[in-house]
Amino acid sequence: MNPGEQKTFRTGDGNAVVLAVGVWTARDGIPLRIDSADDGAHMTITNRPGAVGEHRILFRGLRRMLMINGCWISGDEGAEADASGSAED
Repeated sequence: MNPGEQKTFRTGDGNAVVLAVGVWTARDGIPLRIDSADDGAHMTITNRPGAVGEHRILFRGLRRMLMINGCWISGDEGAEADASGSAED
């Protein structure tokens, strides 16, 4: 996908939109930033308890994606977001 490109899928009762977005981490590994290339919108996701953008499970998934693609530069930072064995994992 190219920056700003999007596609809408409509099947049955479900609809989905696929967007090209950028995900990267701050130097300390927290927070992660997600940017949409087409409208400049962005959001920040963190695993810090009580923070406005706290979402441990989303943070964990995005951190893993960055690691798999060689884009995680922060060592073990954010590792506390990994599965804890609780029901929410």
